[in-house]
Amino acid sequence: MKPKSTTAAALRWAALLLLAASFGTWFSTGANRGWTRTEATSIARDEITGLDYPVTTKAFQPGLDALGATLVLSVLLGGLSWKINNPGARS
Repeated sequence: MKPKSTTAAALRWAALLLLAASFGTWFSTGANRGWTRTEATSIARDEITGLDYPVTTKAFQPGLDALGATLVLSVLLGGLSWKINNPGARS
């Protein structure tokens, strides 16, 4: 179905781009299947003693909660574009 208004088309493109950007960010940051993390822990080795110790660094890793929120927002934008495109449709 072709959108009748440019606003509806813009909302559909925004929904598609938001969805693509969120999946791209999620995949490129490691596809974290848990909650969103803001810290990453790695193991480092002391050069003198040879002991291993954890090192925590700041790192944003979006999880399934962030992915779900952007999915909901994309669906809402798509639904709004459909409502703008069909103003006579029942609610």
